[in-house]
Amino acid sequence: MEYNDKLIYDLWLTGIKGIGPAAQHALLDAFGFPEEAYHASEADLIDAGISESRRKLILEARDLDDARQELEKCRKSGIFLLTNRDEIYPENLRNTPDMPILLYGKGKPELFSPDADLGIDLEA
Repeated sequence: MEYNDKLIYDLWLTGIKGIGPAAQHALLDAFGFPEEAYHASEADLIDAGISESRRKLILEARDLDDARQELEKCRKSGIFLLTNRDEIYPENLRNTPDMPILLYGKGKPELFSPDADLGIDLEA
């Protein structure tokens, strides 16, 4: 699976200490994509209804170095990343209210596709 620079923002969002899935989803609901949340001003965060304590965590986390290092570790280790925007993101997770923003996997990401032929005969 090919990596792109947008994954850095997903890694940033999921790596903010003190910001769990509910707050991550609130940011995505307000800004659409992790990159827009990263670049949001404090006024934008206030307008989005983000609490003062969470705003502070978000603004203090405005550094992509850790995310870049994590992405590089994944590349070197053969780990792929799926975002909840990816077509092959598991549907059963997509339908949960606190679905993970980012999944890590090893192996063949195309096997996540509902159309993947896993070579298993379920009717046998």
